[in-house]
Amino acid sequence: PIVSFFVMSYRFGALYLAICNFRHGVTLHNTCTWAWRNLALTTGFGMIIQFIFLVPLLPLLLLPGVIIGIAA
Repeated sequence: PIVSFFVMSYRFGALYLAICNFRHGVTLHNTCTWAWRNLALTTGFGMIIQFIFLVPLLPLLLLPGVIIGIAA
């Protein structure tokens, strides 16, 4: 369970980074390369998103701000 938490955190972080980078015209290959080189940063960002998903109804309030914060 602990390993899957870290793997899913990385996947969440990479997904949300890819969404915001796509908006700025960055290719998926460059996003994946950056996410792999900055593994701890991407995983930490994904952990924040996973903790937000643990509390009911909290994602409805916080995730738009998280996405806007990344895109800025």
